[in-house]
Amino acid sequence: DLPGGGGGNYVNITSGLTASGCTISGSAPYTCTVGTAVGSVTISSIPGTYLNLELWVNGTNSASGNNDIEFQFNGDTGNNYDWSEIYAANGVSPAVATGNGVAFGRVCTLGKTGSFAGGGKVSFPGYAQTSFYKMATGSCGSGTGSTLFQFTEPATMAWHNTAAITSVTMTVVTGANFSVGDTFVLYGTN
Repeated sequence: DLPGGGGGNYVNITSGLTASGCTISGSAPYTCTVGTAVGSVTISSIPGTYLNLELWVNGTNSASGNNDIEFQFNGDTGNNYDWSEIYAANGVSPAVATGNGVAFGRVCTLGKTGSFAGGGKVSFPGYAQTSFYKMATGSCGSGTGSTLFQFTEPATMAWHNTAAITSVTMTVVTGANFSVGDTFVLYGTN
């Protein structure tokens, strides 16, 4: 457990989850690790007992460049998501990308194949409440193999549904695979 702000603690809840596309370790610190290159990772059986969730992602993808991660909740593949991201790199002007009424949300990025991993933290505030649409924010970045070209990517997404989030499915934007060794850790906080 990690100390959290607002009087709460960050509790690693990964060990109590169900996963496909990655394997949950049998001892602390609990992680869900990709063992074979795979097109999607789903983390489910998420308990509704916390105020907020944080998902920490670290890894690369099978494509030759950095790629965003697409998120879907509770198996919803309909056009019920909006997202917006700002991405910047050394020596390049920041740019904005958005998607409205689409079948996924984007809030994090992976590094390209090789040693330069990407990832970061994706927060799901109020994930268990049932009064409002859900949102997620990401603070992620990735390397490209050049010290002059590192990405940073703050992003936000919305899911047009008031249901509590009980599962998260992630895919790589270009249809690339998650790489062997990619890790996912889910924390609950109050």
